[in-house]
Amino acid sequence: MVILNENVQKLKNYTKDVKDITKTLRSVNDLNMAIKDFEHCSFGIAQENQSLKYQLELEDNEISNLKNKLSTKDKIINKLQAEKEKKDARVENVRNIMIPLLFLLNV
Repeated sequence: MVILNENVQKLKNYTKDVKDITKTLRSVNDLNMAIKDFEHCSFGIAQENQSLKYQLELEDNEISNLKNKLSTKDKIINKLQAEKEKKDARVENVRNIMIPLLFLLNV
């Protein structure tokens, strides 16, 4: 059996085409693996983001609660300060009355 030059060239071209296709398939496979890795990483990042958002929400709620408690305590402090000022004023009035009386009693 004799192989013609034309057939040899066809076989060479076919072999080259098969190599090119194989190389392309490997590149596509590599891209698919890279895409799957990216999707896996993206999923992990999305889960972490959700977790962080939840933690921020919890912390925001805690801050809000603390602000409310602080506001309540500020109101109590202001009320107590007003009462103290009233009592201080009363004590001062009593002093203003008692000092002259004591002075008169000692004379």
